[in-house]
Amino acid sequence: MAALSVFHAACGKGFTGTGMTYLVGAELVTSTMEGEIDFMIMIQDAELPAVVISEAKAGNPDRPAQSALLSSDDLAHLEAVQDSFRALGIDCWICFATTRPALEQPEIDLLRRSCKRSLTPVFDFQGSLLPVLPIVLTD
Repeated sequence: MAALSVFHAACGKGFTGTGMTYLVGAELVTSTMEGEIDFMIMIQDAELPAVVISEAKAGNPDRPAQSALLSSDDLAHLEAVQDSFRALGIDCWICFATTRPALEQPEIDLLRRSCKRSLTPVFDFQGSLLPVLPIVLTD
């Protein structure tokens, strides 16, 4: 829920649309995939819709269990959902949130791999095409 508070605060600053709507524990089912998104945020700014999809993990900050780490399956699922939204003309960002103060090296490596996809926004925002990189929230 802390991650949702961060996004809510960000959406209240400088957005001219209706703010954000969110879902927690969204089950997504298509003919080719099935899975859960821990939280999903829909943002409407003027005429430009955007979605943030997230995997959230909690765990011991000193010795996180394997299940408390972002996995390649988690990231592959998020990327597939992201690609589906983008195919519809909707900008979509991946978010990884953890209660730990720092990421473990395997998580960093996975997120770096995702950055190398070199996606650009579906919409040109004020003349800028900024890269669509994963959002990471810690602690």
